[in-house]
Amino acid sequence: MGDSYIVRVSSQKGGVGKTVISTNLAVILKSKNYDVLLIDADTSNPTVAACLGLGSYDTGYKEVVESGVELGNELSSYGSIGLNIIPGTLAIPQYKPTPKKIAEFYRKVKKENYDVVIVDTAPGSFSDLEARFFNEAIIVTLPDIASAKGNSNLAMVYEKYHIRHRLVINRVAGDSFEMTQNDIEKVYGDVAYAALPEDPIIKQSLSKHVPAYLLNQNSKFSIAAEQLSRAYQLRLGTPEAEQKNKPGFGRRIRRLFGM
Repeated sequence: MGDSYIVRVSSQKGGVGKTVISTNLAVILKSKNYDVLLIDADTSNPTVAACLGLGSYDTGYKEVVESGVELGNELSSYGSIGLNIIPGTLAIPQYKPTPKKIAEFYRKVKKENYDVVIVDTAPGSFSDLEARFFNEAIIVTLPDIASAKGNSNLAMVYEKYHIRHRLVINRVAGDSFEMTQNDIEKVYGDVAYAALPEDPIIKQSLSKHVPAYLLNQNSKFSIAAEQLSRAYQLRLGTPEAEQKNKPGFGRRIRRLFGM
C-alpha cells in the first residue's frame, strides 16, 4: 500500500458548495470500501461536522497541526459507515500554520496510507509548501462568470505547481440566466468532470445533517456525485479487502453517531 492520495477540494470564492461535495464524495468512496479520511481544513468557516450532524469541536484540524499529536488521537468516525474525520475548528483570524507545522501534518497524513484523503479547504489559494503534498485538486465553480473567472485563475496556480485539477460545476439549474457548461469550460480552459444539478435533496440534507447520498442515492445530485466518484475509483483501483478495516484502528478513534 502506498502513501495516501490527497485531494484538495477548493474554489476561489466561498459559498459554492465545497463542503457538500467533499462530504458526499467521501461518503460515496467509503461506501465503495475505500479507506477514506475527510479533513475540514477551513478554519474560517468549518462546516463538515455540521453537515454530518456531529456538533461542534474544541479540537480539530488547527489543534492537530499546532500540537503535532499523532493523527489517530484526534480522528472521529462518522456513523455506521465508519468514515474517518478530522473536524474543523473556527479560528479568527483565519489560521495559517507555519511551514514546519504544515509539512509535519501532511507527512503524517501521507504515512497513514489511506486510499484517499479529501481536504475541504478555505476559499482561495495555498502556500508553496502545501502544494507539494497535494496529489490532485477539485475546483468547484457555480455557473456564473464571476465564479468561473475566479476559478480559472485558481487553475493557473495549480498549473504552476503541476497539480492535476478537475473542474466541477455545482448547482446547475439549466435556466437562461446561468452560463452553459461549454462557456464555463472555455473560460476555465479544460473540460468539466462533473455538473452537479440544483436539487431539493441538498436543502433536505443540510436540514437533517445527513449527506444527500445517504438520504437518497437515486436523487439527481447523488447520481451526478457518484459519477464524479468514478474518476477516483478508476485512479485508485479496486480496494483490497484488508484495506476495509485497519487492525486495531477502531480503538484509536472516537466513534460518533452522526445518522
